[in-house]
Amino acid sequence: MPETNGRGRLDRIEAILDRVAAHQLAMQEQHERDFKQLMTWQVLAQDRMDRVDHKFDAFLERMDGIAERIDKLVVGIGEVIQRLPGRSSPLRWVAAVCACTSRSR
Repeated sequence: MPETNGRGRLDRIEAILDRVAAHQLAMQEQHERDFKQLMTWQVLAQDRMDRVDHKFDAFLERMDGIAERIDKLVVGIGEVIQRLPGRSSPLRWVAAVCACTSRSR
Protein backbone atom coordinates (compact mmCIF):
# COMPACT_ATOMS: atom_id res chain seq x y z
CA MET A 1 0.00 0.00 0.00
CA PRO A 2 1.44 3.37 -0.97
CA GLU A 3 2.40 5.60 1.89
CA THR A 4 0.48 8.80 2.23
CA ASN A 5 2.02 12.19 1.54
CA GLY A 6 5.48 10.69 0.78
CA ARG A 7 6.10 9.82 4.42
CA GLY A 8 8.16 6.70 3.54
CA ARG A 9 10.36 8.68 1.20
CA LEU A 10 11.00 11.33 3.86
CA ASP A 11 11.87 8.59 6.34
CA ARG A 12 14.45 7.17 3.91
CA ILE A 13 15.92 10.63 3.27
CA GLU A 14 16.07 11.27 7.02
CA ALA A 15 17.83 7.94 7.60
CA ILE A 16 20.37 8.76 4.88
CA LEU A 17 20.99 12.22 6.40
CA ASP A 18 21.44 10.64 9.83
CA ARG A 19 24.06 8.24 8.44
CA VAL A 20 25.84 11.07 6.61
CA ALA A 21 25.84 13.19 9.79
CA ALA A 22 27.15 10.27 11.88
CA HIS A 23 29.87 9.57 9.33
CA GLN A 24 30.83 13.27 9.24
CA LEU A 25 31.00 13.38 13.03
CA ALA A 26 33.19 10.25 13.12
CA MET A 27 35.51 11.76 10.49
CA GLN A 28 35.75 15.00 12.47
CA GLU A 29 36.57 13.14 15.70
CA GLN A 30 39.23 11.09 13.88
CA HIS A 31 40.67 14.28 12.41
CA GLU A 32 40.85 15.88 15.86
CA ARG A 33 42.62 12.80 17.29
CA ASP A 34 45.07 12.76 14.38
CA PHE A 35 45.73 16.49 14.72
CA LYS A 36 46.35 16.17 18.47
CA GLN A 37 48.75 13.29 17.87
CA LEU A 38 50.54 15.23 15.14
CA MET A 39 50.99 18.22 17.43
CA THR A 40 52.35 15.94 20.16
CA TRP A 41 54.84 14.42 17.73
CA GLN A 42 55.86 17.88 16.55
CA VAL A 43 56.58 19.02 20.11
CA LEU A 44 58.57 15.85 20.80
CA ALA A 45 60.53 16.21 17.56
CA GLN A 46 61.33 19.86 18.33
CA ASP A 47 62.50 18.92 21.81
CA ARG A 48 64.75 16.23 20.38
CA MET A 49 66.14 18.64 17.77
CA ASP A 50 66.90 21.17 20.53
CA ARG A 51 68.83 18.49 22.43
CA VAL A 52 70.74 17.45 19.29
CA ASP A 53 71.56 21.11 18.58
CA HIS A 54 72.86 21.57 22.13
CA LYS A 55 75.01 18.42 21.91
CA PHE A 56 76.35 19.48 18.51
CA ASP A 57 77.33 22.91 19.90
CA ALA A 58 79.16 21.20 22.77
CA PHE A 59 80.90 18.91 20.27
CA LEU A 60 82.04 21.90 18.18
CA GLU A 61 83.44 23.59 21.29
CA ARG A 62 85.43 20.45 22.15
CA MET A 63 86.69 20.22 18.57
CA ASP A 64 87.91 23.83 18.76
CA GLY A 65 89.84 22.93 21.91
CA ILE A 66 91.30 19.85 20.24
CA ALA A 67 92.31 21.88 17.18
CA GLU A 68 94.12 24.37 19.41
CA ARG A 69 95.93 21.55 21.19
CA ILE A 70 96.94 19.97 17.87
CA ASP A 71 98.26 23.32 16.65
CA LYS A 72 100.37 23.67 19.81
CA LEU A 73 101.62 20.09 19.42
CA VAL A 74 102.62 20.69 15.80
CA VAL A 75 104.49 23.86 16.79
CA GLY A 76 106.24 21.98 19.61
CA ILE A 77 107.24 19.12 17.29
CA GLY A 78 108.54 21.66 14.78
CA GLU A 79 110.67 23.27 17.49
CA VAL A 80 112.05 19.88 18.55
CA ILE A 81 112.91 19.07 14.93
CA GLN A 82 114.70 22.38 14.54
CA ARG A 83 116.84 21.65 17.63
CA LEU A 84 117.97 18.22 16.43
CA PRO A 85 121.66 18.20 15.46
CA GLY A 86 122.50 17.32 11.88
CA ARG A 87 118.94 17.68 10.69
CA SER A 88 118.97 20.50 8.22
CA SER A 89 115.52 19.75 6.88
CA PRO A 90 112.50 18.62 8.87
CA LEU A 91 111.36 16.69 5.81
CA ARG A 92 114.51 14.54 5.88
CA TRP A 93 113.89 13.75 9.53
CA VAL A 94 110.27 12.80 8.82
CA ALA A 95 111.40 10.59 5.92
CA ALA A 96 113.97 8.89 8.19
CA VAL A 97 111.36 8.25 10.89
CA CYS A 98 108.95 6.83 8.32
CA ALA A 99 111.66 4.56 6.93
CA CYS A 100 112.51 3.27 10.39
CA THR A 101 108.89 2.67 11.22
CA SER A 102 108.17 0.78 8.01
CA ARG A 103 111.26 -1.46 8.53
CA SER A 104 110.17 -2.40 12.04
CA ARG A 105 106.78 -3.66 10.84
